[in-house]
Amino acid sequence: MYNSDLPVLPLRGIVAMPYVILSFDVSKAGNISAIEAAANSDNRIIIASQKESRTGEQNRREFFDHACLCRISKIIRLPEGNSRVFVEGISRV
Repeated sequence: MYNSDLPVLPLRGIVAMPYVILSFDVSKAGNISAIEAAANSDNRIIIASQKESRTGEQNRREFFDHACLCRISKIIRLPEGNSRVFVEGISRV
């Protein structure tokens, strides 16, 4: 059902779930690149939640086993290169 080539957005302290609408700010260059890649294709992105929000590591062990396939509904460009993103969860992946 989903393409394994979709961009992945790692988040701390936020868990995306199917049928839930979320908004959050993105400031890291890599995360903004993931959002832009999704926006330039079909607006789908995989959101993976980090287990421990205080750790700075971003390797496979730091994330929950399941993530959420989401559709980006809106991106608002903020000052200093940040973006506010609105997504809706589609399904668990």
